[in-house]
Amino acid sequence: MDAMAQDSGLRGTEYAADCRANIADATTLTWTLILLGVVVVLGSVIIMAVIRAGQANRATTPAVPTIAAQIEDLARLRDKGLVTPEEFEWKRQELLRRN
Repeated sequence: MDAMAQDSGLRGTEYAADCRANIADATTLTWTLILLGVVVVLGSVIIMAVIRAGQANRATTPAVPTIAAQIEDLARLRDKGLVTPEEFEWKRQELLRRN
């Protein structure tokens, strides 16, 4: 029907104006969706970088041995003869006082 209206000269200028308006609306919507997609992708990249940085920091942070683990290590040194029983007891008491 629109093609017939154009051919007969009826509403020709209105039809062209409507087409231009529809194309402009579609173009605006398309660019908006493209921009939204770019923002989502960049946001995802930033979030993943932050997560990876946090995991890297945790992996490089040495674990602090517990007092019990330190006393066990001292006991092994004492059993091997590298630490005297007096040194072991003194260090054990010192570790227990810290807690």
